[in-house]
Amino acid sequence: TSWRDDYTRIVKRRAMAYSDRQGRFTLNMPSENVYGNGGLLTTIGDLLKWNANFTGHVVGDAAFVDEMQQRATLPGGRTHEYALGLYVDTYKSVREIDHSGATAGYSAHLGRYPDQQVSVAVLCNVAGANATGYAKSVAELYLTGLRPVAAPTPSHTLTDAEATRLVGLYRSLTPAGAITIARDKDGLLVRNVARLVPMSATRFATIDLATYEFDGHEQLRVTDEFGTMDVYDRMDPVKPDVDALKAFTGRYVSDEIETTMEVVLQGDRLLVRRRPDFEAPLVPVWANGFSSPPLGWVIFARDAAGQVISMSINQDRAWDVRFVKQ
Repeated sequence: TSWRDDYTRIVKRRAMAYSDRQGRFTLNMPSENVYGNGGLLTTIGDLLKWNANFTGHVVGDAAFVDEMQQRATLPGGRTHEYALGLYVDTYKSVREIDHSGATAGYSAHLGRYPDQQVSVAVLCNVAGANATGYAKSVAELYLTGLRPVAAPTPSHTLTDAEATRLVGLYRSLTPAGAITIARDKDGLLVRNVARLVPMSATRFATIDLATYEFDGHEQLRVTDEFGTMDVYDRMDPVKPDVDALKAFTGRYVSDEIETTMEVVLQGDRLLVRRRPDFEAPLVPVWANGFSSPPLGWVIFARDAAGQVISMSINQDRAWDVRFVKQ
């Protein structure tokens, strides 16, 4: 095991990393020397030795490893599942301590179930591989007493009128993003996320312990299992024509990350490009707001005259990376 402190170094027997582009495999290797938050060259065997140290104490003592597993305490006394580089939670009612990670074409997951003395390590070397899913599936072969998480019990019967009033697109700017409340024969759901279980006409619960509370039909407050609230405003979805999309085209520069992006129109599609070969679609979601799976959420700002003056890129770990239109 060693740190990748020189990405050009030849490492014997290292598994190369790949991407699968429509059936054509291409190399997808890390090209930076940042380590500590990643950049670890290791093996399945060494990862399991690392896990065993939490009970064997080869490095450090009981107090040392216990501190690593203390969940974070947030302002106000709330706790979070994240400890010191480890997630401390439960999986189907069984105590679980784990973490996953990915870089370039590599992905990994390391899980430990201390009460059952089970550890699972998975390393993958193709982008898109679900290391976490594989690890959980392997763990289930050895764990006993697993109980699926029970869905909340509804305490309200939602009427057709109540459901219809809440369906729509909701947008948040901090953090940036949008969710769609949809409806099927069984009630309301957050598209691609979870079923909404009615606790009242305006308050709903989900299986992951989040709550969704609607203020009339204009605002939605989403509170996660740790008590953190995000506020979403109702928005009208948009389908701008080619003339409307032209307003976003141009050259955008970020001094902060020393990067230039070009927004171009290709037919009736808006694309963002970065030299030498990066290209991603910009899919309109709300007025001035676009989704772009490789980038995240891209939001344009306008001046008082309505002219587009900047572009902001938002991801889970980077909010409002601003690019000024030149």
